[in-house]
Amino acid sequence: TRRNSSSRPYPCPCPRPHKKHAMHASPAADLSYGIHFGVLGHAASFAAGAATYASPPLTPAQIVSASHLSDDEKEHLLDALDKAESAGLPITLDDATAELREHEYCRKASHLLAAASTDGVVTADEIAAAQFLPDDEREHLAEAQEKRAAQGSALTLDEAHEALEEHREVRRLILALDRDGDGWLSEADLLFPGQHLPGSHFQLPADARQHLLETVRKTAQRAIALDEAHSALEEHREVVTIVRAIESGDGVLTAHNIRMADGVSEDEREHLLETLSGIKASGRELTVELAHQALEEHREVVAIVSQIDAGGDGTISAHNLAAAEVNTAVRQCLGRALEAWAARGAQLSTDEAHRVLEGCRHLWSDDEQLKG
Repeated sequence: TRRNSSSRPYPCPCPRPHKKHAMHASPAADLSYGIHFGVLGHAASFAAGAATYASPPLTPAQIVSASHLSDDEKEHLLDALDKAESAGLPITLDDATAELREHEYCRKASHLLAAASTDGVVTADEIAAAQFLPDDEREHLAEAQEKRAAQGSALTLDEAHEALEEHREVRRLILALDRDGDGWLSEADLLFPGQHLPGSHFQLPADARQHLLETVRKTAQRAIALDEAHSALEEHREVVTIVRAIESGDGVLTAHNIRMADGVSEDEREHLLETLSGIKASGRELTVELAHQALEEHREVVAIVSQIDAGGDGTISAHNLAAAEVNTAVRQCLGRALEAWAARGAQLSTDEAHRVLEGCRHLWSDDEQLKG
C-alpha cells in the first residue's frame, strides 16, 4: 500500500531541483531532545573508553569490554558490526555513536509504548495515541500492527522496537543516497553513491541498490521522490526477510516450508506455492532468488490493481481505469479484459485483473513501456 508521503520527514521533491529542508518538527521533538543529550553524554564515555585502545575501526573486543555500555547496547553494536563486516566496511566511533543514539531513541519510544500497554502487545489505538512519535513512525507501526492482525497475531513491544529501528535505518540510508539533497533519488545517486552517513555504515547491499535502480528506471523522469524510495526499500527488505525465513537452509524453498511459514499472508503463500508448482514442472527448484523475484512481482501487481480499484469494492471499472495513473501497456491490457467481461455481461474483478496483469507482464514490465 502506498503511504501518504506528507507524513514522511523528507525534503519536498517538487519542483526539481529543490534545496533540502531540515526534518520537520513534531510532537516527538521532546523525545528526540532528551535522547540526543543523554546519548551524547554516553557517547563521550564510549569515546574516552575507545581512546585507550587502538584507533578506529572498532573491534568486537573493544565493544565487549566497554564497561559503560549495557549488555543490550553491546549486543546492538555487535549486530551492527556484523552487518558492516558483511559489506566489507568498518565501524568507526562516529558510527557507534550514531548507532547508540538510534538504539536509545527506539528503546525510549518502546518504553513509552509499554507504559500504555498492559499485555506486552501494541494495539492500533495505542499507536494512534503515541503523540511522542512523528507521524511517519506512527504510520509505520500502524502498518506493522495491521500486518500482524491480518496474520491472526499481535504486534509485540519487541517487534515494535525492531520495526522502529528498521524504519529509521531505511530513512538514514535514503537520505545518504540523495547526494545533491534535491529530494529525489536518481540513477546518478544510485550509480555513483555519495557521502558516508554515520550509522549507515553497512550501506546498501547490491540487490537492494539494484531494486531501487529498477524502480527509478521504470519512471519517465528516471527519478523518484525520497518517500517513494523509502517505501520501495522497506518493501524489498521485508521480502528478503520473508524469503530467508522460509528457505530450508540450502537456498531453496519447499512446499512444506511455505505452508508452515509464519509472517506470510495467505495471498502470498498461495502465490509462492503456485510459483513452486510451475517451477517444479520444469524440473527446477524454487531458489531464494526466484522466490524473491516472484514475491516482488506479485506485490507490484497487487499495488497496481489496488490503485485502480479506487473504491475498494473488488471490481475494476472503465471509469476507474481511465482515472488511474498507470502506464499505457497496463491500461491496454486491462482495457481488453474489461471489454471481454462486459461482452459476457459481467464485471472485471480485482482477482481476475491480477491474473490478467500477471499474464501480460512481458508487455508492461519493460522499461520503455512504462514511460507511457
